[in-house]
Amino acid sequence: MGPTASGKTGMAVELVQRFPFAIINVDSVQVYRGMDIGTGKPDKATLSRAPHRLIDIKDPSEAYSASDFRKMPSRRLVMYSLWVKHLYWLVAPCFISKY
Repeated sequence: MGPTASGKTGMAVELVQRFPFAIINVDSVQVYRGMDIGTGKPDKATLSRAPHRLIDIKDPSEAYSASDFRKMPSRRLVMYSLWVKHLYWLVAPCFISKY
């Protein structure tokens, strides 16, 4: 975790291009479609170079909670990676997991 606009996404994109990582979003607002302004959500060009999981998965009219995040399949991948000690944290509203 870290401050907005401190280079976290850029670092994540560089790492994903070098290593077999997945970027998994943990920002509570970036999960919503259409909420692109003021959220720090990566632009389409960045997402095409380095896909982020759990971005634009819900409509703003749908609820999303920490409990929902716990149930997501991508989270299971991250937790598995943590157990086998291959989880790499970025100081970001997204984290990277080796898969």
